[in-house]
Amino acid sequence: MIETIGRLKSSSQYYSTTVTKDPDSYNAIDITWSEKKTLDNKSAINGIYCLRTNNQTMDEKTLWKTYTTLTDLESVFKSLKSELGLRPIFHQTQTRVDGHLFITLLAYSIIHTIRYKLKQKGIHYSWDTIRHILRNQKGLLPV
Repeated sequence: MIETIGRLKSSSQYYSTTVTKDPDSYNAIDITWSEKKTLDNKSAINGIYCLRTNNQTMDEKTLWKTYTTLTDLESVFKSLKSELGLRPIFHQTQTRVDGHLFITLLAYSIIHTIRYKLKQKGIHYSWDTIRHILRNQKGLLPV
């Protein structure tokens, strides 16, 4: 824990962190932090978000679209794997890995189609929001 806090202390440019150690052991008994006042104009950097890449062919719009697509994809996969019981993954054979990928990509294709159709109607919901709405629709259809 102290090593992690040490890395935090060395990399933070906005906060000072102090760890108080127990004199009888190596355990931390208190952690305090305070805002550094060394920056003259912090408001100039508020709200700035930086992405780094080594791909020099992407313009800003393409980079941002790629980033948001990957973030969305990761969110959907995480949700799907939890729902389908596919986490954690301890596959021992290539066929099981292939099966896992097939089910995940098939489910994602269905979700992407649903979200695409909704976006055509002006509905821009995340998969979690769609799941939440659909969860409340159980039992409304006749059997």
